[in-house]
Amino acid sequence: MTLPAFVELAIGLSFLYMMLAILSSSLLEYLAAKHGWRGRCMRAGLRRLLEDRWIYMAVIRHPTVAALYRDEGGRFPPPSYMPPENFAEALLDVLLQKAIELAPGAGLARGPQQTIGSYRQAAQICADAGYASGGAAIPLLDHAGSVEEAKVSLGKWYDTTMNRISGNYKRDSQQRLFWIGLAVALLLNVDSIAVTAQLLKSSGTRSALADLAATTLCTTTEDGIDCELPASAAPEDLKQVKEAVSNAHVEMGRLADAGLPIGYACLGGVKSGANALTDDLAGALDSCRGYWQQAAAVTTAADGSVTGVSFNWAMFGELIFRIVGWLITAGAISFGAEFWFGLATKFINLRGSGPKPKAMANGS
Repeated sequence: MTLPAFVELAIGLSFLYMMLAILSSSLLEYLAAKHGWRGRCMRAGLRRLLEDRWIYMAVIRHPTVAALYRDEGGRFPPPSYMPPENFAEALLDVLLQKAIELAPGAGLARGPQQTIGSYRQAAQICADAGYASGGAAIPLLDHAGSVEEAKVSLGKWYDTTMNRISGNYKRDSQQRLFWIGLAVALLLNVDSIAVTAQLLKSSGTRSALADLAATTLCTTTEDGIDCELPASAAPEDLKQVKEAVSNAHVEMGRLADAGLPIGYACLGGVKSGANALTDDLAGALDSCRGYWQQAAAVTTAADGSVTGVSFNWAMFGELIFRIVGWLITAGAISFGAEFWFGLATKFINLRGSGPKPKAMANGS
């Protein structure tokens, strides 16, 4: 394969996977918001940070944290993010409150004007009573010269734990994105093996798809080629989910018009019209039943009852390759839209000779 052909192949596949990843990521964000996955992750990290259940419950119900909840503070769905300064302020106030309950004669009192010494004393009282959160806060308070410095230290402690939890959430999200991508690949019949074979075989399809990617993602300016990732928004309800899928189907229709073998033949492929999804699915059961009956070699009696089934092994082998192609597509989608956008733009710049060099400063 020549270098221009390879570049066009890379642009075409990257653009295809990027468009599918945008749809899949939008669906993932919808599910994450609906089921509170980010908030659950945040609360799991907070629970790991604060081993004492009383301290943990008091922190998530503290006014500075409860204000972040969509509904009643501490109730589902939890907020997806808590600023470290909110956590620090809530924890110090909760430790002070608990210390006052544990040692009424210690001279502590709630109020806006607290010193680092009073918070240190409160943490020590909680630690002596067996509250691990108080003991964990003591070293941070010892190294702080003021209340503001203490809040910064507690915020960093919180951030460090949340970064570890965020890594777990990203891994979980990538796995979920794979399964959503597999569902999208099945819905739109995007078989990576068939698509790649068509791009390798047809220079016209490669060129048309590369041109479509360049015009969709990039504009030519005086400084070279300027590319931008298409905007996407997570659907907020099922109506918007249906609109997102329908819009994606229209985009797939544009790719099919460029020559890609996507969509189900028994549904007439995919189209780029305004009612593409509705038109394609009209009469789907009747039109596709014959295909699968042929694949399974179903024989029927005069009354319509099934009298026998035998596999058409040639079509069965084709199905196996198609399943592998769907899995490859799902795996590619799991890398995310930004990955494929970055790859596509690099090859688009290479194909278009790249951006012009910036002017050198005077005297350099």
